[in-house]
Amino acid sequence: MLEFVTTLDQQIEGMHSLMVVRHSQVIAEGWWSPYDAEHNHLLYSLSKSFTSTAVGPRGRGEQVEH
Repeated sequence: MLEFVTTLDQQIEGMHSLMVVRHSQVIAEGWWSPYDAEHNHLLYSLSKSFTSTAVGPRGRGEQVEH
């Protein structure tokens, strides 16, 4: 995980935060300075990605496990 975070830090400019979720539980989270958990982040295009990820399998008639 440390190698992954280091790679993110080196290759992506402007990282705000990272959250890892497994089996519906947050197992790791962290923020790059000056950001923190107390401040809201604008997620314009990311919201579309979440929606298409949720709707995509259903649009093909596939069952989505909860």
